[in-house]
Amino acid sequence: MKIFLDDYRPFPDEKGGFNCVRTFEDCINLLNVFKSIDFISLDYDLSSKHTGLDVLMYMYENDIKPDHINIHSSHPDGSSEMLSYAEKFFKDVTITNNVL
Repeated sequence: MKIFLDDYRPFPDEKGGFNCVRTFEDCINLLNVFKSIDFISLDYDLSSKHTGLDVLMYMYENDIKPDHINIHSSHPDGSSEMLSYAEKFFKDVTITNNVL
C-alpha cells in the first residue's frame, strides 16, 4: 500500500498506485486498515489541528513501520521537524525529503 497525504496539492497520477487522502483522520483510517505500508508521502501543513508530524507520531506509537517515508512539505520548520523525528524513530526505514 502507498499513501499520499496532502490537504491541497494535486494527487499523483493514478498509475502510481497511491491511496490519496486529504486529512489526518483519513490517513489514520488507512493506516489502521492496512498495517503493511510500502510507501507514505506526507505534507506537514494540513487544514486541521493536525500535521504530518502527528501522523508520524501515530505510526510510531502504534508500531506501524512503512518501508519508505517521504516528506514532501514546503514548510521549512515542519519539514525539518518531521525529518528529525523520522530519522530518530524509524531507523530501519528509507527516509526521503522531496519538496513538491
